[in-house]
Amino acid sequence: MCLPSKFRAPKTFLISVLYAIATMATMAAVTGCGSGEGSGDNGDEQIEIVITSPEADSFHSRSRVNVAGTAQGTSEVEVNGTVAPVESGEWEVMLSFEDGEVTATATAGQAEASVDFIVDTQYPEIVIENPQRGTMLHDEIGEGQASIFVTGHVANTGPSGMALFQVGGATLEVDEGDSFEHEIMLDEGLNIITVTAVDRAHNRRDDHRAVIFGPLTDPDSPIEEAVRADIYHPSGTDALTEVIESYITPEQLEGFLGDDLELDGGISVEVHELTWDDLDVELRPRDGYLTIEITIEDLFVAGAFNFGSSPINGDITINEVVLTLDIVLAADEDNQLDVDIIEDNLSLGDITVNIEGEESDEAALLVAAAIGYAFHEFMEELLVDNLYDPDLLTQEFEFLDRTITITLLLEEIFIGPGGIIARLGISFPGDKSTYVPDVPGALNREVHGSPGGGISRPMLFHTHRTALERIVHALWQSGLFHQAIGEDDGIDMPFDLTAGGLAVLLDSRIRDIHDSDTPIELRLRPLLPPVAEFGQEREATVEVGDFLIDFYLIPDESTETLFLTLSFQLFVDLEFDIGQDEVDLDLDIDLKASIVEEPVFTFDPDDTLSLIDQLMSLIPDLVLSDLSISPETTLEWLTIGNPEVEFNQDYLSVGIELEPAEDFIEEDVVEPGDD
Repeated sequence: MCLPSKFRAPKTFLISVLYAIATMATMAAVTGCGSGEGSGDNGDEQIEIVITSPEADSFHSRSRVNVAGTAQGTSEVEVNGTVAPVESGEWEVMLSFEDGEVTATATAGQAEASVDFIVDTQYPEIVIENPQRGTMLHDEIGEGQASIFVTGHVANTGPSGMALFQVGGATLEVDEGDSFEHEIMLDEGLNIITVTAVDRAHNRRDDHRAVIFGPLTDPDSPIEEAVRADIYHPSGTDALTEVIESYITPEQLEGFLGDDLELDGGISVEVHELTWDDLDVELRPRDGYLTIEITIEDLFVAGAFNFGSSPINGDITINEVVLTLDIVLAADEDNQLDVDIIEDNLSLGDITVNIEGEESDEAALLVAAAIGYAFHEFMEELLVDNLYDPDLLTQEFEFLDRTITITLLLEEIFIGPGGIIARLGISFPGDKSTYVPDVPGALNREVHGSPGGGISRPMLFHTHRTALERIVHALWQSGLFHQAIGEDDGIDMPFDLTAGGLAVLLDSRIRDIHDSDTPIELRLRPLLPPVAEFGQEREATVEVGDFLIDFYLIPDESTETLFLTLSFQLFVDLEFDIGQDEVDLDLDIDLKASIVEEPVFTFDPDDTLSLIDQLMSLIPDLVLSDLSISPETTLEWLTIGNPEVEFNQDYLSVGIELEPAEDFIEEDVVEPGDD
């Protein structure tokens, strides 16, 4: 205790208690009355010591604590055996303490001050028993909402004790060793459940679980009505008209006439030469069918004409030939285009015949029949074998050293006065990578809204969120996202990641596992497929839950040491900036991370997650450096480019310009009879 400032006692007691009073005064100076203050004599000068930091009974999350205060009447103080100089009446010193209740004591001469506080460097441990990582749940009822119970227990809250515990934002009363259970409502799509534990020293531990909920389907089944292609009339059909015109050449038509064309009644013609001055094609969509009108000016045919006797050489000139074909287009079961010419009409203008000894009308009849037959067959093969090639519907894409094959399935074709609409499905190879975990199905959400109408382009492609989710599920299932960063055939880092380098950035003990120059490899292991969400205009978000990254030390080809596994909940915002010459893709990554496994030693969560934030900031550049997107694509016969993108609820629309391919090579056209 402290003595009062005045102590009055009877004289009879003065001598007997003098020694006791002096002793108690000395004790008060030494202990500072338990308040962090103390005073004492230093010769003729009074010494006073005050500890200003840390505060009494405060909590500290680091073993190194700064102890500071003031002192009068001395040039230095000694704090727990460490000397601290006094400058301008102030002193401070950094000391190390063990976990638990500790005391810092400052002394100088006979003066002493002390303060008690609590050091807790331990992070709470959260054990989530349900749900497991990588959970997908099927919406059996179809209501679009369900619930799940999050269960587990808390361990190792440290000497400071639990200050806050939350599950999905709800605060629960939980202490060390206690179990917890809390019901969480799930929405369709990706749900991220966060469990947080904070002790009184402000050590915080977050753990996360990702749950995909919604209607699930067989991931290997084709995606029906995944894409809709609209070709508008006349802006889109004009480009197709130019393509057809570029295909119709005298050489092609002569090939269809054949070396010896036989007609009824023994009439035949062996064509030696076929030319014309001008050709015009007009394509007009009707209700349910397509009309193609082909007009040839000054058609000239020379050859050997046979009217039942010996062949007679000659030539015929027709100043105008007009062929009108009404065509129905349909998709068959083999992903082929079925072309049915339901009506054709041939009109001939003035005819000049130069055949010795024969009537002009018979020669004209022969030529008309031959021309009609040739165009009939030619247009059918042109549309089926050249303009529609099923191989064009199967495309391979190279990305991150992986080959992905996607096949479009022609489902339905609609023709109307406004243009042509084709509905297409998508199929993928059913191969599943051995690295990919088994899941109960692929997310197959109902599509809401309708394609946007704000794009003015000759051709529009429409797809929707569910189709894209099925596509990325197939890509995930193929093992595309299971990559290694740092290995020879994986993703290259812009710098060499080694044990020594990571030891400097994260924890010096890493270099104790292997030599400092030992390479480090990061292996990406997403337990769940990505989920897509559409924003406005040119924005979309890809969400990936329970994306694990394993950190390995690779001292040689036959040895590897796993020393850390992290789990990420990733939110990648994609924004397209489309220009005439290139498509720029901006990535903005937000994440939640937690430590999953520490098989060698325990890492500091704050330091670890801070480093991960820095590493993840490099990911957009790493990905985009390996991804090249061109706004222009050239098929064999058509160039598509100048795209425009629009999002509308669950739909994504891409409008494009159409132009006939400039580098079309005539000899690449399928010849009559070719396979």
